[in-house]
This record gives sequence, structure tokens and C-alpha cells, in this order.
Amino acid sequence: MGFRDQVVAEKARSEGLEAEVAQLTKRAERAEAENARLREELEGLRTGASEEAKLRGDAYFGIGQVMLPIVGLVGALLSVLVWVNGVASSFYGQLDLSAGGVRRFLRQLDTAEPVLALLGFVACLLLTASPLLAALGVLRRRKWGWHLAVVTFGLWTACFPPLGLMGLYAFCRAPVRRAFLGPAWHEVE
Repeated sequence: MGFRDQVVAEKARSEGLEAEVAQLTKRAERAEAENARLREELEGLRTGASEEAKLRGDAYFGIGQVMLPIVGLVGALLSVLVWVNGVASSFYGQLDLSAGGVRRFLRQLDTAEPVLALLGFVACLLLTASPLLAALGVLRRRKWGWHLAVVTFGLWTACFPPLGLMGLYAFCRAPVRRAFLGPAWHEVE
């Protein structure tokens, strides 16, 4: 084999080794990226576990969590009172869901008294249903549960300020926001 053949063979071998090095470099880069992603995921799990542990030890959050179903029951009682004192006295006849019954019901909405009674009853039903749904979402640590709990206690602040403000304080503090909304809310204090 001549000198030229040896040079060509070495050049081919060198190019093969360079391609192999490039391939191994790409593999190493992918492995490093996967390693970084797994470290980040592990850190997120550690942070999430510590956030959950903080929530379990948080007395205000515990009180707020217990308050949600209680507020729902108070809303149910309020709904019954509004029905008995407002709606039942404003409307005559029995509830009939046929077309004729609905027409008779709508004809009774000719003055402000029955309209206000009906709106009050619907508002009380919202004050009953929203805390119960929020309690379920908060128990399962869902973001929508936190949002609904804040909206619920905001509504209750308008109806009964001490109850609403206590619930808003329990759910709007930084550790609770961080647990439900993630670390981006950590800076907002």
C-alpha cells in the first residue's frame, strides 16, 4: 500500500472517529439535559412535599378548610329562610314545571317584590353551592378549588364580613397561594 493510500485510509478513519465523537457528544448533551430535567422535577417534588407539609401544619388554612362546608350549611339555612319568608309568600300556587305552570309563574313576576325574592333565593343558592364545591377542590388541592374558595369568601364578605374576611385571610396568605398556584406566586406578598 502506498503513501497516498495510507493518507486516504487515515483520513477516512479520522472522519469516522470525528463522526463518532460528534454522535457521542450529542448523546452526552441529551443525557445532561435529561439529568437537569430530572433534577428539576425532583426539586419540584421536594418543594411540593414541603409545601403540602406546611399546609398541614398551618392553623389558619385548616380553619379556612373547615369553614367551607360550614359556610355551605349556613347558606342552605339562609336559602330555606329566604324561601319561607320571601319566595313562598310572594308566589301563589304550587310549583308546576309544565308549560302552563311556567307561564303562570312568570306572570307573577309583575312587581318588584317577587323578582327580588327570587333573586335573593338564587343568590342564597350560590352561597350554598359554591362553598361545597370549593371544599371539594381544596381538599383535592386543585387550583380551581382555591380560586372558588377565594370567590366564595369574597361573596361571604359582602353578606357576613367576619366570616368572609377570616376565610380570605386563610386562603390568600403566601404559603397557601404558593401551594395552590406554584412558585411564581412566591414573590407576590
